[in-house]
Amino acid sequence: MRAEGGRIHRGLFLGAGHVASDPDEDEGNLVLLHLQQLAAGDGGHVDGVGRVTRFEQVGESWHLAVLAPTSLAKYLAYKGSITVNGVSLTVNAVDDVATGTRFQINVIPHTYQVTNFSELKQGGRVNVEIDTIARYVERMTARA
Repeated sequence: MRAEGGRIHRGLFLGAGHVASDPDEDEGNLVLLHLQQLAAGDGGHVDGVGRVTRFEQVGESWHLAVLAPTSLAKYLAYKGSITVNGVSLTVNAVDDVATGTRFQINVIPHTYQVTNFSELKQGGRVNVEIDTIARYVERMTARA
């Protein structure tokens, strides 16, 4: 993984080594993996480190809540994208709290099985990358 233009926090799972592109997978899964790699800048760009505040199984899925740094709050939106440990996910809820911004994710069984998410623990740290489109919107509105 390249560190150009971004930070890599040692000791955290980056996720990329845990996402396998199995030749037996259907083409759609491979395309999604490729798009995630492109969105992450061909190797990832960590925008901040979050803390897992909740990670528990709910039915067949897993509920993940992460406290992100306040500096990332403006980039987080309901139904927006967020990357946690190299895995692109959809945000289910966002709450601004005194110590940062908490976002919540529903992790489906497949994602849990093919990523490092089985190793997440409440209180643990995760790498967080904001949505690339949010960067473009910020730049376009700042220049207007």
